[in-house]
Amino acid sequence: MSYLSNFEDRPSKRKILQLPQNDCHVDHFLVGPGPDLLHPARWANAVLSLNMAHPPAVTLLGYLAASLTTLSFFPQAIKTIRTGDTTAISLRMYLLLSVGVACWGLYGYIIHDGPVMVANAITLVPALVVLQRKISQMLHNRHARRIQQG
Repeated sequence: MSYLSNFEDRPSKRKILQLPQNDCHVDHFLVGPGPDLLHPARWANAVLSLNMAHPPAVTLLGYLAASLTTLSFFPQAIKTIRTGDTTAISLRMYLLLSVGVACWGLYGYIIHDGPVMVANAITLVPALVVLQRKISQMLHNRHARRIQQG
């Protein structure tokens, strides 16, 4: 059997990915459209799975790294909330960051990688807060300029 072999489940038309059979990987994973994609139990199973993809020490290292990088986004979000000033913040950067973080979270979910999934789900919160404040301030400034001109 190849590393990943695809076949279809007739009733749902979802593809099932077959992963290598060993103690460190999940046996299969459903991919594709369906109401269970965002089901909380599926996320919890991916995070808390006893059938981890890595040894516990490696997983703990992943959670440590994820915690540190995730926490690094909170000071900017807190400062933005306190001051309301977003003039020095790049809109494009936070748009790209937010989309990238969401994609990483989805990727972690799909491959059942708890540290990747949890860290990016948490990181998305302060990133979206800053992005929302930046967009709000931009729209407010644009509206104020129109009033001054007209």
